[in-house]
Amino acid sequence: MNPLKVQISSIDKKINVLLKDYDQTLQSNFQLEKENQRLEGMINTQQTRIAEMEKTMNLIKMTRGETISDNEKSNLDELLDQYIKEIDKCIAVLSRQ
Repeated sequence: MNPLKVQISSIDKKINVLLKDYDQTLQSNFQLEKENQRLEGMINTQQTRIAEMEKTMNLIKMTRGETISDNEKSNLDELLDQYIKEIDKCIAVLSRQ
């Protein structure tokens, strides 16, 4: 067999192996990206739940008359302001109807 043909055949085989590896890497990357998105969603959900639980805990402390830190008081004031704004929006919508 011609040495040039042997080299071309060898290069062709190596290219096929590389293409196969590339396809596998792309598929693996896609799966890892999906998993990463799922995990980031879980983290966001957990962070939201933690924040809500902290707010609830502060409300409970306040209703029980327990002392809360200045930071907790500030956070609670912000939460109450948000609730008041939401209530005002609801009242405005209801008054239009």
